[in-house]
Amino acid sequence: MSSPSYLLYLATVTLCTASLPLLGASQEPVLQVAPTPPDAVLLAKTEASIHNARKVSTVVQHDGQRIVTVHKIAPPKLPDAPVGVPASAGSGSAPTADTLKRELQPDPIGVSPVGVPASAGSISAPKDYKLLALSGEVHPEYSEIRWTFDGQEFTAYSSIDFTLFDTVSDFETASTVYSCLFMVADQRAQPTTANALAPNRLDALQHLKPGLASYVVVTDYAETDDSPFIALEALHEWYDANLETLRKRHQDNQSQQTAEQQRLRDNPPPTNKAVDIYYWRKDN
Repeated sequence: MSSPSYLLYLATVTLCTASLPLLGASQEPVLQVAPTPPDAVLLAKTEASIHNARKVSTVVQHDGQRIVTVHKIAPPKLPDAPVGVPASAGSGSAPTADTLKRELQPDPIGVSPVGVPASAGSISAPKDYKLLALSGEVHPEYSEIRWTFDGQEFTAYSSIDFTLFDTVSDFETASTVYSCLFMVADQRAQPTTANALAPNRLDALQHLKPGLASYVVVTDYAETDDSPFIALEALHEWYDANLETLRKRHQDNQSQQTAEQQRLRDNPPPTNKAVDIYYWRKDN
């Protein structure tokens, strides 16, 4: 005897399915995935079928912010999907998920990243992928950044405004793609501390080049080895080459955040939203 499963429907979200345990069943229920409704008409018909089905039981739960009502219903008669879905070649049945996946994926052989066939001589060597993790603070005239390389922590002062990286997840050079993990706090609105005016700090800051992305390392290190600074050097060069774009994207992002905050103030989300969940038994 095949094991039963339950189909689940969230009335306030979308049509979905999930397996729920059946008391007394000897086997685990089977997870079943229902097709996503392709249009609003099918969705409306599906909702009507579910809402009109006979309710077997209803349980109401409160989670503090929402009222969740769980309905167990008799199996509803769901509408058929619209005609026009392409069938698999040589068969009268609808294509499987694996078939659609194969049909939608382009042939990777001889295709460049933008989808244009590339000749054998124009295929470039694969790039290295590395993580650049930085922490620190942004001050009015400079940024203080810290990172670790081969177990040693380094500190540097940089002329880069790291707040402009709020929309950047990675950058690349001719040979390497760097994924960015920056945890740099904006301290420009904070009062100046005595440590910020320390003579050694002020002396180091004089080595920054005005109008150019530059940095000065304040950690003692072996000057014959520049490995700890290769990624940092690449970041500063990339920053100089893309500064105007960074500024525009940062400004656009700030404007979008301001607009979203105003929208939420004008239209606060409901604090007691009701959610209805419908599920029913489906024998395999």
